[in-house]
Amino acid sequence: MTMDFTKDQNPTALYEVGIKAGDRLPDYVKEAAMLQEEDLVSLHDCAFADATNRLHPIHNKASAYMSAVYLAGAGRVDSTEFAAVKEAAALFDIEQDIEDALALLPQVEKSAHELATEKYALNFQIEEEDSWKAYAINNEVEVTKAATDVIRDWSDDHIPTDWLFHAARNIVKRANELNIARNDIPEKVWRFGEERIVDFNNVDFAIGERSRAGVADVSEYEQTLKQASTGSLAVEQAIDTWMGLDAVNGISHKRVTSPHEAFYSGAKVAYLKDLADKNIFISAVMVPVEEVQKLATDNYKQIRMAFRKEAAENIINILSEKDTAKTTAKIASLESNQQKQLLSLLLKVA
Repeated sequence: MTMDFTKDQNPTALYEVGIKAGDRLPDYVKEAAMLQEEDLVSLHDCAFADATNRLHPIHNKASAYMSAVYLAGAGRVDSTEFAAVKEAAALFDIEQDIEDALALLPQVEKSAHELATEKYALNFQIEEEDSWKAYAINNEVEVTKAATDVIRDWSDDHIPTDWLFHAARNIVKRANELNIARNDIPEKVWRFGEERIVDFNNVDFAIGERSRAGVADVSEYEQTLKQASTGSLAVEQAIDTWMGLDAVNGISHKRVTSPHEAFYSGAKVAYLKDLADKNIFISAVMVPVEEVQKLATDNYKQIRMAFRKEAAENIINILSEKDTAKTTAKIASLESNQQKQLLSLLLKVA
């Protein structure tokens, strides 16, 4: 989808110029009213830099200025559209204003590789060679801004809940990669975005919420939950079904738990991973990894005394493994009596 500053929900270049220019931003830009759909419909084709697609309006000073910044931010200063914007700027005598604005944008042109690897919280492939992207998350400033913007857009009903959920997942992942403080991101983004495991036991509560919200017959919700919990329906399909039912029943996810929150309500995946990294499971008993490794290094004679030679060597090798997940898996492959004997030995030397 080809966009301009009136359609792009995340016009980064305009935000960047606005922040950097500060009080130097021209008054006609500061005071410009947000263009509405009806404003654009009433304009003649020649009021757009791209007359064919009716994109990049240039019918007044503010629009010409913003179209210039938007096109420059997209790396299109050599395009025919930008040339048309420059002609309009000359008519309005704002050429210097635009030059000053463009000087605030990064001067290094992005390569095709850089453009291809840019990160967005939402990135939908519409056609084979066309995509729709929103909420850039390439650096700390963009991530914190994307988090604020996506909550605002969801609150204003500009994006649906499933878009918020997917955007939040990508924003939180990127925030963790960049070590962004939790306080710098809206709590709802963290709540939606932190990866959790599915917990079907908590979904009943969300069904009760819908009943209290006025849904007279919640049997379809219950049936979908049953299918998902028994494995006859994928969780994502169950969520999609609930989203459709919520739309029919007029359920607002601003007041009622969303399907995504309901199904993905289990423990945080990051917490479980941390738990798995620091502990090893032996016969369903969680043992700190340092205790297991200490047994293999400091008390290996105890292992040789407790097991036959071949088994002892195998267990010492297993306990010396640095990858805790592999250690747990290898221990699980031992005979049941060997696992119990190993656990007993650990309790004695701990």
